Amino acid sequence: MDVHWFPGHMAKALKNIEEYLPLVDFIVEMADARIPRSSRNPSFLDIIGQTPHILLLNKKDLADPNRTAEWLKHYEAEGLRTLACNTQDSNDVKTLRNLALEISADKLAKIEEKGRQNRPLRIMILGIPNTGKSTLINALSAKKAAKVSNQAGVTRGPQWIKTRDMALELLDMPGVLWPKLETREAKLHLAATGAIQDRILPLEEVAYFSFMELMELYPDALKARYKLDWEDGEDTYDLYLEAARKAGAIQSGGKVDERRFASRFLTDLRNGILGPMTLETVEGPRDHDGF
Repeated sequence: MDVHWFPGHMAKALKNIEEYLPLVDFIVEMADARIPRSSRNPSFLDIIGQTPHILLLNKKDLADPNRTAEWLKHYEAEGLRTLACNTQDSNDVKTLRNLALEISADKLAKIEEKGRQNRPLRIMILGIPNTGKSTLINALSAKKAAKVSNQAGVTRGPQWIKTRDMALELLDMPGVLWPKLETREAKLHLAATGAIQDRILPLEEVAYFSFMELMELYPDALKARYKLDWEDGEDTYDLYLEAARKAGAIQSGGKVDERRFASRFLTDLRNGILGPMTLETVEGPRDHDGF
């Protein structure tokens, strides 16, 4: 499964980041709290350099709070300022805003000393596709300034957006993946959470891999949602087909409609219907026998 997901607008976006970097004071790097490792573009750190920034683990409401706490501790130990956030929660957005202003206070003071009174804090919002950048910008600006979608690849070019109180000036950048996704787990995690468009990888493959992971990580959630009852050692694929039957994904003649179930299962996962879940642990990628 070799994935090359680097459309022309993403290559251009990386160049835009470098071009616009001298114009900003602060960077918010957004990642998905459900996949904190796979949703960070390694190219960003090379470009960001010494520019002050914070890692925002977004969609915390969809992630396992215990694992989110572990990831926050992990990144803080690496010296990275990190915050978990739900961009639809006004208190979380306010916390981020205040933290950005606090971290940048000295720089803003120096700017004022040079005679530039009330100059807004200029913040670049970075992240891979579908991490919630546009939702965050709309929340910070208190207006619908950026187009929001649960599909990857909506923002296509940089755009400056001022907040109503003029305290912040936000630079919305397109979501950018890196040219070649190296690990199978990263590819499938990105696909499972919607960072890669569904046309890139077979839905059935993504759904079965995710089902297999959740059997290991959150078996009770699968049992409850799909009314499953299994014993240790039972074949994973048989349980997957049983879940499809329980969900009503049946073709004429009684055969399981795997594509239909894959779509439903991934919708359940992405929308939090299965409960708060995190697919990655700080210990590192897991082995998945037989896949």
